[in-house]
Amino acid sequence: MLGVRAERASLRLREEEAAVVSAVQENIGAQPVVKAFGLEQREVASFQSRLSIVYNAGLRFNILSY
Repeated sequence: MLGVRAERASLRLREEEAAVVSAVQENIGAQPVVKAFGLEQREVASFQSRLSIVYNAGLRFNILSY
């Protein structure tokens, strides 16, 4: 049973990592728009939130995989 949970946690971690990569790619392309509308703080907060989710998913995976 622990193996199944670790496998699910691994999948979730990979999905969350992919979401962060996607957000980075989006934000790089949207920098002129972000700056023009003064959305820097919002984007930083959003990115920090995504990183927190990845951290927690990674922590869960590490706990379950040992």
